[in-house]
Amino acid sequence: MGKLKPRWVKTDIPKSVKIKYLWKAMMEATTYDGWQQTMASMDWKEQDERYYKPSRDTYKRLKDEILQMPISEINTLPSDLKRWVLGVRETPIESKDISELDTSEGRPVGQNQEKAIAHDVRIFKESDDILNEADVRRIYYSLLSGNEVESDMTFKLGHFMSFFSYEGNQFLAAIIREKCEQFMKSLDKLDEFINEHFFTKEGNAAKLELWVSSSHRYKFEWEEETWREYHSLEPKLHRLASKMLKAYESYRATVRETLLT
Repeated sequence: MGKLKPRWVKTDIPKSVKIKYLWKAMMEATTYDGWQQTMASMDWKEQDERYYKPSRDTYKRLKDEILQMPISEINTLPSDLKRWVLGVRETPIESKDISELDTSEGRPVGQNQEKAIAHDVRIFKESDDILNEADVRRIYYSLLSGNEVESDMTFKLGHFMSFFSYEGNQFLAAIIREKCEQFMKSLDKLDEFINEHFFTKEGNAAKLELWVSSSHRYKFEWEEETWREYHSLEPKLHRLASKMLKAYESYRATVRETLLT
């Protein structure tokens, strides 16, 4: 009879393969979709390719292994993977996994864990009521298509950033908090650019537009030098808008994978 697997091992994949590919890909990507893409780009050795199983079930089982892995086993991992596993185990996980956790290591489960998850779900929903995905994409496309933005959208940006400035509104899950902070930084840079270079649009007080100081009131009266200055600002604006959208998508995907699936 073969040796039985430890209780925490949920897959039949060799540990060496998980370290080299599967767990490593999870460390580099924070979502299921990202994990799939990362694994697909890896240089798999021929003898390991049979373990290339990028299914959602495999992803969940690998996460369960990380969460239930005993400390003695964690200490055998490469240093970078070890630090990542320890960091993941300090954060709340999906409520659907709570009942399956191994409590032999004395890790908190049950009510405290559920409270932490409920806190993060509440924070996300309250912030999403302020600025949601439709708002973010509306801002992005407006900036890229016309170098303009609705005034109420800039108010939403400020309100959203103000919401997360309070300590009580911070996510408890480190992986979500990190992605949220990255999104906040991109928002702050975009907001700073808008505050410096945007003014109320002529004939439409509900909008702000990219503007360059000039003695002329209307754009069609601008001289060539003014237009050059205007066009020199466009690339930075579009980069900031693109970085903002990309940061939001990463943050939103992490929330979906961690809290809402």
